[in-house]
Parts: sequence; structure tokens; C-alpha cells
Amino acid sequence: MDETRGHPSDDAFEEIRKAGYSDEQILETIANVALTTYSNYMNDSIQTELDIPVVKPVHSERFCSRGGGSPSPRSFLGRNMARAIGFDIYGTLVNPLQINRELEQLAGDRAGRMSELWRQKQIEYALRRAMMRDYQSFGVCTLDGLRYAARAVGVDLPEREEKRLMEEYQNLRPFEDVIPGMEAMKNAGHRMVAFSNGVEDTARTLLERAGVLPHLEGVVSVDDLGTYKPAPEVYHYLSRRLKTPKEDTWLVSSNQWDVIGAKNAGLKAAWVRRDPDAVRDPWGLEPDLVAGNLEELATELA
Repeated sequence: MDETRGHPSDDAFEEIRKAGYSDEQILETIANVALTTYSNYMNDSIQTELDIPVVKPVHSERFCSRGGGSPSPRSFLGRNMARAIGFDIYGTLVNPLQINRELEQLAGDRAGRMSELWRQKQIEYALRRAMMRDYQSFGVCTLDGLRYAARAVGVDLPEREEKRLMEEYQNLRPFEDVIPGMEAMKNAGHRMVAFSNGVEDTARTLLERAGVLPHLEGVVSVDDLGTYKPAPEVYHYLSRRLKTPKEDTWLVSSNQWDVIGAKNAGLKAAWVRRDPDAVRDPWGLEPDLVAGNLEELATELA
């Protein structure tokens, strides 16, 4: 900061990061340098009477020179600032409609419709329980959604098939962009956790089988609170778990209602628009970023 008159290079920042300092620590150091410099200028200008021993000033030509060139148009905060991010799981990291292959054994050409209904009712039942304050775990909502979907398409679903399908729901695979996208974000220094309506143990099993868990710091579950997204307290809980102010906490989700919930609670949010034909909800709360997949998101956050 001294030698460059406040215009350190990107390489200088990278060297500091490699030495073990976080972006927050670097920014705090710059702020303290600026505050101290400003205070010294002010005290010198108004000739503040000192009540501590006088220290002989050390003069250096570099303090007085006007070199250093023009400042970069990019602010420090734009230089790979690490984010604290909570990723939704279903529909964002893993594809719940992959269960179609398992449903085809029971429903034939009705499998696609059954899969869509299962996912739709899974979300709907969670929202209903949150509004009624009648909490049951997401596993219960998932099973009830499966039972509804089977009845709606006219499929007989014995108990053994229910158990098999619920187990297969733990084997959902990640979207192709998830692993490379998360690797890029991790390499950029972003802190990442999974943030789900699902019970933590269930979510961990799913993410471990999908190969996603090693790229995350942990799993944050709404089950700890006994309610569901998009209740504001759920998003505030994510902020507390990440130990970041809510305005600096990010949600990443492919579900618009989830993005709107996060924005309503004061968080930042990125909408992963996996369906390019999806129309944004006219809610008056816009996502901070929109990306087609996680690789695009990694680039947007860089």
C-alpha cells in the first residue's frame, strides 16, 4: 500500500492470500491504513496538542511522490472477493427428475408425469406444513408426495416399492456442471455449504453418493428450526451458520420461490436458470445474479 500509493497489483493480493490471509483480513488492514493516514493528516492540519511522547517522523520520498499511475477501475471488492454461499440441493445440485428411470418399471409411459407430480407435491406439502406450523421432516413430505403421485396416475404402489423408491431418491446424480463449477468456486476462495429443506443426515448421504460433499464445508438443514423455506428465519439461520452478515450471505438455487425467499430475508441470491424458457416470477424481488448453470455462476462470481 505504501510503495504503490494505494494501488497494489493483483499479484500482490495473491501473495498475501497465499500467506494465509483472508480477503476480510486484507480489507480490514487497508481500512486501518487509510484511517490512520487520514487521522495523521487531520491532526497535522489542525495542530492537535499531543498528550503522548512525540515520535520523530520518518520521511520518505515515496510518501511525497505523485507516481503510481491511475487507479484501476476495478475496486478491491471486485477482485475475487470470497463469498459465503448456501446451495440448494434438489434441482440445483442434483436432478430429482432422474427418478424417471426407476418409475418407468411401475408407471411405463406415465413415469414422466408421476415424477413431476412427486416433485411438485414434495415442495407443496413442505410449504403447507410451514404455513400450518405442523412440521414433519422433509422425508415425510417426500413420501406423501410419492403416494399422491402414484394415485394421481393410477399406479399401485406396494410398501416394498415405496421403500425402494425412497432409497433410490438418495442416489440422484449431480448435473454435469456441478462438480466443475464447484471446483472453480472453491479454487476462487468461496465458502460453500449445502442448504436444504432435507434432514441433514439424508442430505449428507445424497451428496456423498453424488460426489458433491467433498466440495462443501458442510450441510445446513432447516430441520434444525422445524420449519421450511421460504420462511425468513430459515435464511437468517444460514447466515448465522456461515457467520456472515445476511447482506453478505448468498443463496444459490434453481427454484425461483427459494431465490425470492432469500431476497425477502435480506440475503443475496443467484438464480440458476436451468430451463432457458423459465419466466421470472413478477414478485418485485430480483436475483443478484442469473446463470444457466454452476460453471457460468463461477465465472459471474469471479
